Amino acid sequence: MRKSLLPITVAAAVVVALLLVALIGRHSRAPFTPAQLHARLTGLQVVQPTDDVASNVVAAERRLGGGATPPLVKPVRQQQYVVGRVDVDPGHTGGDLSLIVVDNRTHTVVSKMFAAVRPSKSDGIGQGWDSIYYTALHRYPQLGAQQTLAAAASADTSGHGFVDPMAVGWIAGAATSVPFVAVLDSDALPVTDVHRDLTVGLIFTSTSDQLWWATVLH
Repeated sequence: MRKSLLPITVAAAVVVALLLVALIGRHSRAPFTPAQLHARLTGLQVVQPTDDVASNVVAAERRLGGGATPPLVKPVRQQQYVVGRVDVDPGHTGGDLSLIVVDNRTHTVVSKMFAAVRPSKSDGIGQGWDSIYYTALHRYPQLGAQQTLAAAASADTSGHGFVDPMAVGWIAGAATSVPFVAVLDSDALPVTDVHRDLTVGLIFTSTSDQLWWATVLH
């Protein structure tokens, strides 16, 4: 009497399904967590230019290891510049890391931010904005950028123009120390407590723009 192949077929299908679930799960998990990356925020401060070339801002960047002077967008003596550096543990690869600075008083991401190091093709350090960052702001409300989200959404529905904020990004594992400078809005109130008034966020995405996680740096 010939045995039925149905149980074998079902079992094979189950095995294939489990393998697919495992494969999908592996590719949907971040290659490392914020705790494993051990990102540290160093020297966060707000500097106001004392001359027309913002030499004191440049000096603050260089004290934090900045090897290049980013464009300071016509320094204004009354304007406030946020200077800091983020350090991460080496050996963590598999995506892109991006920094944002949020003004907690207005709940907005700053519109001008630059890396204070010389970019290269190997580290991918640069500045700009990607739509995946809006997903991060929405999914991680602790970043505190609700007004930026609201303004972007309002522009989408009304058709009015909206200027994206800026972030500093680099290839994970290619750089372990990234000095940066961000420019607060010209009408921003003076920062009295840098850690209370500002939030620095770190966003991790895959090379195919999948959001893995975002966290607040301290």
